Amino acid sequence: MDGTGHLRSNGARPESGKTLLPELPVREYGTFETDLPPRFQKNKLFAATLGLTLLGTFVYLVLGGIVGIVIGAVFRAPSMRYRIQLPRFAGALPPAKPSPSCSRSAFFDMSSVQYPSNYSHPPSYTTRTLVPGGGHPEESSWRFTTVNISGKVTGNFKYVGGVLTASCKVVFVPCDADVVGIFDPATSAFSVVDISAKVRGRNKYFGGVLAPSGKVVFVPWHAAQVGIFDPSTHAFSVVDISAAATGAKYVGGVLAPNGRIVFVPWDVNNVGIFDPAISAFSLIDISATITGVAKYRGGVLAPNGRVVFVPSDAAHVYPFPHSLPQFACLEKKTSGFATES
Repeated sequence: MDGTGHLRSNGARPESGKTLLPELPVREYGTFETDLPPRFQKNKLFAATLGLTLLGTFVYLVLGGIVGIVIGAVFRAPSMRYRIQLPRFAGALPPAKPSPSCSRSAFFDMSSVQYPSNYSHPPSYTTRTLVPGGGHPEESSWRFTTVNISGKVTGNFKYVGGVLTASCKVVFVPCDADVVGIFDPATSAFSVVDISAKVRGRNKYFGGVLAPSGKVVFVPWHAAQVGIFDPSTHAFSVVDISAAATGAKYVGGVLAPNGRIVFVPWDVNNVGIFDPAISAFSLIDISATITGVAKYRGGVLAPNGRVVFVPSDAAHVYPFPHSLPQFACLEKKTSGFATES
């Protein structure tokens, strides 16, 4: 290197592995020598480009997120501005809205109870308004109380089901208990009527139905008799059905529009039909359609007059048809119901 700061070649051979560059101004290019291949310089350029690309992407995402949050806060949807709040009613609760298919029925009005007054199809009803003492209190003042009945009836599985009578008392249907329970919700008084002289044992009845006469019909489960209780006189009578059906027979019953009571089949392969007007019992064989045990538990009268059996272990819901003695499957995988003419 001379005094001017330039590198001059003296014609000497460079050392092995080194390349001596021609004259270059040091102040502009500097003086350097390298032992690395040229591809290293390309890799450095690629790394620098990749680093700048990743940095730019990160900055873009951060700035984009900030801008998105700002725009969302300014132009957010109306549904984000409100919270769902459960209504609180200071006065009477509003009546429940019936579904369109049941809009002709007032059964869904919480302020009234309907009693059958005509058993044609469709039936007509007499409405009785429920007037709770003091109106509907606020939820904060609702409370749960009990009435001790151990002094009049003991044991487990005493009653299965209850029926509201025309006198506004509730009749408890005896299962293992040998007494009918009568509860007055107005006074919280509980009384019993002994029926052991007519029927006794375990698993006697499962559910009850208010007949057109005002009497309560007990649905026979293991009992060999249909039970009939008159809440006005406390008289109890039975109708023997042992010749027609045995075992764990029926679970629940439904009052049909013609005044007869349909017993829902449990283990038996038939539908029980009881006419409380003449105390007559008949049955309809359904074994060609469905068999098995624990088939149905309870039933519901549909607006079209059919009785829908609620499946327990059965794989089908069946409608009991309006025209006796038919029994048809509505849909094998879902449904079945029953009606009586």
